[in-house]
Amino acid sequence: MKEISIIRKFVYLSLIFGILFVILIPPFQSPDEDSHFKKAYVIAEGQLYPAVVNGEKGFYLSRSIEEYISGTLESIGNLDYKFSYSEIISEEQKSITYDDREFQQFSTMSTSPIGHIIPAIGIMVGKGVAALAAKDPSVVFLLYFARFFSLISYIVIVSLAIRITPILKTTFCIIGCMPMSLFLASSVSYDMLLIGCSFIFAALCFWLLYDDKVTMQYKHMLAFGIIAYVFLALKIIYLSIYLLLVVVLYDQYQKKNISLKRSLKNVALALTVFFLLELAISIIPDFIVSSQIQTGAGTGGMSLSQQQMHYVIKDPFGFANTLYCTIKAGRNYYISSTVGLFGLVDTPMISLVIYLFVFISILVALAELALTNVKVLWYHKIAVFVSTIIGVVGAFLAMYIYWTPLIFGVGAKTIEGVQGRYFIPFLPVAVLVLGNSFLRRRKLIKMCGVVLVENGVLLSILTLIVSVTTVILRYWIS
Repeated sequence: MKEISIIRKFVYLSLIFGILFVILIPPFQSPDEDSHFKKAYVIAEGQLYPAVVNGEKGFYLSRSIEEYISGTLESIGNLDYKFSYSEIISEEQKSITYDDREFQQFSTMSTSPIGHIIPAIGIMVGKGVAALAAKDPSVVFLLYFARFFSLISYIVIVSLAIRITPILKTTFCIIGCMPMSLFLASSVSYDMLLIGCSFIFAALCFWLLYDDKVTMQYKHMLAFGIIAYVFLALKIIYLSIYLLLVVVLYDQYQKKNISLKRSLKNVALALTVFFLLELAISIIPDFIVSSQIQTGAGTGGMSLSQQQMHYVIKDPFGFANTLYCTIKAGRNYYISSTVGLFGLVDTPMISLVIYLFVFISILVALAELALTNVKVLWYHKIAVFVSTIIGVVGAFLAMYIYWTPLIFGVGAKTIEGVQGRYFIPFLPVAVLVLGNSFLRRRKLIKMCGVVLVENGVLLSILTLIVSVTTVILRYWIS
């Protein structure tokens, strides 16, 4: 009954505050939501992969969509800019035809369609509802349907993870209801899918590690194969957490008498699923599209990204120093943008609430691990720690190679573009490093831990109330 109660708390909180985010965040005031919506829209129309025109990739998209989105981006960085309810509801009620098509390019056009299928389904349902109402849906009308379907899918995925995991259920609930997690889940973005998959991955690993009755089966490896493909297709840095799966396989072989032959068969199944998905969804379509792209003369020089890569290889210690200095200078920003930084990365919560949330969340995770009968072994914690560090460093390295040169040039002494939201998928796995046998042996600590864990969800409620208040003050109240 306790397990069901935690799931219900998560569902109620995420549904209530998630819908508030859906409604209160003005159109296209979420990170890259404009590009994500465009990709979801073309998928809803049946355009899974970009067309090639004059040697360049892109999609045929209505000019009306581009014009409306451009008008909503005027508020970037201007905290005094306010939106009008009357204007937004007027736009939502409009009837728009989308016949004015033109060839367009946007940042997510080459992204695997798997990341935008769910909001695309929301757009298709929105079009169906509009047809029943005998109207042509507006951009805002379709946006809200796409956001709602993303939110519901996120709630279902994380609820399943909470049900599966034998440990850290309350901690999962708190991370899942973290303001930034819900904010991303309530927008049109593939971050919802990445965060959800990280929860399922962590839950499956914990289930196999800490439930003596569960042994590795084909269904588990099938799930691991699908999740691996999602990470590869959308953000490869999250594959680093698969180091924990190596530990799972080792423990299954050592402690649960799973034969080496059976273990290898399970791994082979995961790899087969992974490569079949990659072949069907990415490699073949990309090959077809790439073969149509003209590669003109004069492209023999190295791109900025290639030059930056050569710079890193030539001076790895210089990059390490740049990484250290960047994290040191921006640590407050990275923490804030992990917990709650809304809008177009320009609307933070007050620092007091953010750091209270971080501090109490850590205490809840420590208490919850101390209360369980599960012993987190030293090599479990090392695997989690190393995989998280690799992933975080990978995020900074990717931005240093692909984004920083465009802003500051090759060899810059800072790393630009990294946001705390990139680290959220590491959190469900990373909390395992807090396992502590010392706390498990202290009765007084365990008694305090019971109170902390049982009331831990109050932290989410209070933080989400502050989050919604922040959004209202930022966007709606002069």
